[in-house]
Amino acid sequence: DVSLACEGDPVIFSISVTNFSADVDATLLEIVDAIPGGFIYSNYVPSQGSFDVGSGIWTVGTLATGATATLELTVVADVGSGGFWWTNTVFIRALHQLDTNPANDSAEAAVLVVGADLVLTKTVDNPSPAEDEQVTYTVSVSNAGPSDAAGIFVSEPLADGLIYVSNSVS
Repeated sequence: DVSLACEGDPVIFSISVTNFSADVDATLLEIVDAIPGGFIYSNYVPSQGSFDVGSGIWTVGTLATGATATLELTVVADVGSGGFWWTNTVFIRALHQLDTNPANDSAEAAVLVVGADLVLTKTVDNPSPAEDEQVTYTVSVSNAGPSDAAGIFVSEPLADGLIYVSNSVS
């Protein structure tokens, strides 16, 4: 499964485990879902058992024949994680019984985190002014996206030989 998220957006990973056995309950079942570094835990809701954020271990416990348990993990795409693919892998860590089909004991979901793309430009109305002639610089910043940007600070120190007169801000 492949998804797209913007920095700061919530992402929900839905994990399900099903006991396909017709006659044996799965006991001492543990699943690992260690969220990759591009995300921050926000919330988790297991349909049964408990989840430990520190280890990423979902202790499911006993899963009856034919039953399914789910874990919904809500994470936030971390600021600074944009521009990278992050793969969340989940796998069965422990099971008291022999698993007759280990080929389906893991799954993964890839998420491309995108961020803001700020573009800073500076132009001058007169690149060759005479002494004491006023010069106007225009500084602009735009966001090519796809994410919103917040807390932007642009510094425009004056070069030697220039004296500040005024400014206006859009």
